Amino acid sequence: MNLVKIRPVGGSNGSCWDLKGRDQVAGIFVVFGPNTIYSLQFLFYESGNLIKSDKYGGVGGTINSSYSAVVLDYPSEFLTSISGYSGYNTRYKYTVLEAIKFNTNKIVNHHLFGGFHGTKNAYGIESIGIYVKPNVVVVVVVVLVVVVVVVVVVAVVVIVVVVVVVVVVVVVVVVVVVVVVVVVVVVVVVVVAMVVVVVIVMVVVVIVVVVVVVVVVVVVVVVVVVMVVVVVVVVVVVVPNSTSLN
Repeated sequence: MNLVKIRPVGGSNGSCWDLKGRDQVAGIFVVFGPNTIYSLQFLFYESGNLIKSDKYGGVGGTINSSYSAVVLDYPSEFLTSISGYSGYNTRYKYTVLEAIKFNTNKIVNHHLFGGFHGTKNAYGIESIGIYVKPNVVVVVVVVLVVVVVVVVVVAVVVIVVVVVVVVVVVVVVVVVVVVVVVVVVVVVVVVVAMVVVVVIVMVVVVIVVVVVVVVVVVVVVVVVVVMVVVVVVVVVVVVPNSTSLN
């Protein structure tokens, strides 16, 4: 089976060590001191036997060093992750792992690791990396793809919702503005029409009043003229005749 090599974390100037393909880990032996992982040694289950690997690391750790054994309940227990950190010694100019932690999982029914690799120097373990089985990588890639797709879909949905909301708001605003303009125009037209009607009525009233006044004046004048004529006739014609008869 082809394995995916994950680059080691730590320094990169030391000599390399590699345990590719040895994934049946039953234990790990760690020699460490203050802020230094001096060496690592692995215990593998191979062909029905427990086999120790070579010890990887430097010659340091003979004084003030401690020893720790990480024993797994093989085969039900196996490694699921590794964590830790490295540091650089400015005085001696070397990089070593300062701390390392191996995590296990008894529930998951497949192994994550396909071996270990890294670099070492005269002082200890400089870096450590792992080999990952392809099916795990595929699962991780699938999960990442699903996450990306979900994020993209959510982003598209959010954008569509925002666009729809903006369009609806714009349409509502336009409709409101049009309605207001129409109402204003109608009101203006009605007011202008009413003003025109009032003006026309007033003009008609004025004309009627003028005509009536003119007619009355004419009638009065005619009546006065007739009365004057009658008086003149009476004075000029009737009165003298009446006098001469007497």
